[in-house]
Amino acid sequence: NINSSGRFGRAANFVNTKSRNYNNIRDAMLSGKHFALMMPIFTDEEYKLQRNLNLPAINYLDLTGDTVKFSVSEPATINVFGQKGLLKYSFSGVTGISIPFTPEDTYLRFAAIFADGVILYTNPLVRFNGKQIAFQTLASVNYPLTIVQFLLISTLLAVSLRFFWIILRKMVTQRMT
Repeated sequence: NINSSGRFGRAANFVNTKSRNYNNIRDAMLSGKHFALMMPIFTDEEYKLQRNLNLPAINYLDLTGDTVKFSVSEPATINVFGQKGLLKYSFSGVTGISIPFTPEDTYLRFAAIFADGVILYTNPLVRFNGKQIAFQTLASVNYPLTIVQFLLISTLLAVSLRFFWIILRKMVTQRMT
């Protein structure tokens, strides 16, 4: 809501690009060369101004072999998330980390939480062999269970409607007599 001063200007997406040219920005976004930054609601307007002028940044995010190195410009709690959003690692009060990118990992995503509540989110690092992205198992439909559930719900609905119809008929019959 642009009219809410407490909510306006609290999130930003930073893009690593050569210029402000549309094609460069689009290419950088599509290749994952950007990160998001969330700001808490600061009550001290002077601090808010100073913080906006001195935002944290990513120093580097590097994958060499099976090792991922991630560094930010000031101390933070760095959380690393893997498949299904599960927390894999958490490091407090650090500016950089080095972790393994194991063959079981399909992707890793980083969140750096700074002391004043500012949070920096990266795009996921996705395991890619040059031909196909390693996806985690997709959801599947259990058809027999789905049919049983549908039949049970339908039966319950039919019995409930029949029950209310009988009660309604009795009430109408009693009023008429």
